[in-house]
Amino acid sequence: MQNLINMAKEKQPLICCLCDKEIKPCPITGWAYGHNPAPLGKKATDRCCDECNATKVLPARMGAFINLSK
Repeated sequence: MQNLINMAKEKQPLICCLCDKEIKPCPITGWAYGHNPAPLGKKATDRCCDECNATKVLPARMGAFINLSK
């Protein structure tokens, strides 16, 4: 988290680790640090955008959960 805060202070845009697009702040909350892309991210500091979170990360998590439940 500290690495993300340092990037924000330096005005470096956060880039989605899955689609390489800039992560935009949430218009409602102002949160500018994106989402945790686990299990699809490769590094602990990776972040993903709203679109990739909804279309890639959450389905991957649900799939993993369903497979564990069998």
